[in-house]
Amino acid sequence: MATMVKVTCACGCGKSFESRAADVKRGWGKYYDKSHKAVAQERRTGQHAAHKARMHRIDEDDIDGDWLLVGQGKTGKRLRLLITGALADLLARINERKAGCKEASGYLLVNKDGRKMTRDALRYQYDKARESAAAGNADLDEEIKKMWFYDLRAKAADDSADARGEQAASDLLGHDSVKTTRRHYLRRGKIVVPTK
Repeated sequence: MATMVKVTCACGCGKSFESRAADVKRGWGKYYDKSHKAVAQERRTGQHAAHKARMHRIDEDDIDGDWLLVGQGKTGKRLRLLITGALADLLARINERKAGCKEASGYLLVNKDGRKMTRDALRYQYDKARESAAAGNADLDEEIKKMWFYDLRAKAADDSADARGEQAASDLLGHDSVKTTRRHYLRRGKIVVPTK
């Protein structure tokens, strides 16, 4: 019988579950389910799910040394995301998991069989993760149910703006102007310090 270990979901939802120790070692058992993993990927990169689902193949064309090249859908603008920290860990886990699949797609977002995850599948997984998170957090369930997938992009912008400034958030989202980022994505407001 397989050895089971208790794991807390790596997406940050706080949900605990049991997973096979071998799966955790391979990087497969770190998320409650694939919908939680998709949410974590969206939050990490700040890129639209549709951009990642349709065009991000992990091959020579998209990885250039320490950079993940990301093409913006609306403008065609190319961004370079530095492959470091959580993104580097994520890409390593994806490559490890794909090595164990008989057929592995080159796409970044894949299902457990290694095949490309479609936009509809990604939406379904997000909805499933949202419902699961709401069920596990009775005091926040109404707020969680109001969240859209789009809100993860805004969260990535807010986190980036808090850590590195509004220009960094604008750059992450591929906007030409900080005004666009402020108008549509920055929701927390500017950080100010009291006089005393």
